[in-house]
Parts: sequence; structure tokens; C-alpha cells
Amino acid sequence: NNSTYSSNGLSGLASLQVGGTAGCTDELAFNYDSNATVDDGSCQDTPLGNTPDTDCNSTILIQPQTSITIDGNPLSLGSWIGVFYTDDNGGLAFGGGTQWNGEVTSIAAWGDDSQTTEKDGFADGEEYIWYIYDQSTLETIAAPSVVYMDAPYNNTTYSCNGLSGLSSLQVG
Repeated sequence: NNSTYSSNGLSGLASLQVGGTAGCTDELAFNYDSNATVDDGSCQDTPLGNTPDTDCNSTILIQPQTSITIDGNPLSLGSWIGVFYTDDNGGLAFGGGTQWNGEVTSIAAWGDDSQTTEKDGFADGEEYIWYIYDQSTLETIAAPSVVYMDAPYNNTTYSCNGLSGLSSLQVG
């Protein structure tokens, strides 16, 4: 096998890889694809989307006594709770979330970065939209029934440096 030029030499090519399988090649990403050979930029750090990181957020408290259920059953440990905002195209985009472990936790709902032209977070006064990624069924489900804590933690909309808290989040 000769890889240099010679006027009288012969050279052969044992194999040549062109292209490859596109996908997420980051082993730490939620959607890692062990068959991917070319990273296509699709890697996600949660099953609900990539966590934004803008210049301001609002904190949403979730306590162990918060009732989080799917069809009347408690949310499985390891499931994800996420809050979504409306993006520039009118679609929903992941604005923050947490993996449920049954203990006190919080979600940072990220605001729109004023230094960028695209809407990449919540606008002041924008309503929170909730989804759950159920670890037991591997499904993402809208949570239409949401009850917030009593004042002053009963904010249903985003505000920079705001505080809110969930009393219950129910699907079905």
C-alpha cells in the first residue's frame, strides 16, 4: 500500500468513506445516536428540547407535595416537566424544565434574549404552557390542568426575575 506518487508505482485504496449517517454524536445528549457518524446539530440536553440560556429567567417552584399526575397516577420518577413559549413561527419552543425526582426542585423559565433578533425565550407577560415527558411511556403530553400556589407564587405568566409555584399539574 503506497500513498505517495511514484512514476512507476502502484497504489491501492482499501476503503473510502463518503458521507455517513447523520445524527447526534454527543454521547451525553438525550438523543444520542450510536449509529451516527456525522453530527447534524440535532443533539438535545433534555427529551423536551435544549435548555435555553438567556440573560434573565423566572423561577417556578415544585415541591414534593405538588400533585403531578397522568390519568390520576403519580408522575414516574425520571420523567420531565417542561414549560414552553411561542416562538417567531407561532410554534412551541422549550423554555425550561426539570427531571422529576420527587424532591423539592424548580424550573428556570428563560426569557427572550434582547441581544438577538430571534425570539429565544419568554416575553414579559407570556403565559406558561406545560408539557410532561412521561418516562414510563416515552411520550410527551400536554398538561392542560395547572393550578398555581397561593399569592405571591401564583404567577401564570413570565416576568424577568419572577417567582411562581405549582400546586398541581395534571394530564388526563
